Amino acid sequence: MTISPIDHHTTEHGMHQAYWLCKAAELAYEDESAIRTRTGEWGFDRFRFFHTSHEESFPLDDTQAYVAASDNMIIVVFRGTEPTNIRDWLSDVNAPAAPGPAQHGMVHLGFSQALDSVYPDVRDAIEEYRTDEQTLWITGHSLGGALAVLLFLLLVALGQAFFSLSIGMGAIMAYGAYLPQETSIANASVTVVIADTSIALLSALVIFPIVFANDLSAAQGPGLVFVTLPLAFGNMAGGLIFGTLFFCPSGRE
Repeated sequence: MTISPIDHHTTEHGMHQAYWLCKAAELAYEDESAIRTRTGEWGFDRFRFFHTSHEESFPLDDTQAYVAASDNMIIVVFRGTEPTNIRDWLSDVNAPAAPGPAQHGMVHLGFSQALDSVYPDVRDAIEEYRTDEQTLWITGHSLGGALAVLLFLLLVALGQAFFSLSIGMGAIMAYGAYLPQETSIANASVTVVIADTSIALLSALVIFPIVFANDLSAAQGPGLVFVTLPLAFGNMAGGLIFGTLFFCPSGRE
């Protein structure tokens, strides 16, 4: 199957954009020269690579990232955990809670320190490259997925996403599963989409007959699960049992 080139003009999420952000996250595991060459082939004429390391005797921070930009789009990409890099593993297991971006909430300490080591350089690159209302996309895999989320939250918390950086439209793609390096992120993402859609359709086949059989409204949005369905289960034989089984697996941490 032939994949069309990355769309630098889009402002919407979609499978095509997700595919190319997967490829950008996968590319982060290459060396600087290879990344620069490939992003140039993708139409990005500005590029900066970052590799920061703590200068203490027992380093915990070892973060790699790159920023690539064109006249219409900027991508920020973080490299994930490398199996052979002990400092990445130290960042992963350094798990005490620490204050989140701009002191809001709590986050994983190791991830926070890893981002802190590279954030000023990444921020400066975004500010330098954003000259013409480009969209901003942030992505990463594994440890890089966590850093991508924290960067987005940090930019928003500090107000830079809408004021200093004047970013009118931003999007984040985080690929956070701890996968072997040889696993294809693009293929895995397609599998997840197919599985998620299949489960959603199967759920609809279960949910809507119950709703219609009890003369309840199907136009409830989120309330369809948390308002309509409890009523539906309450009116059916064994509803307490089936309702418990339905809602218990939906809880996540």
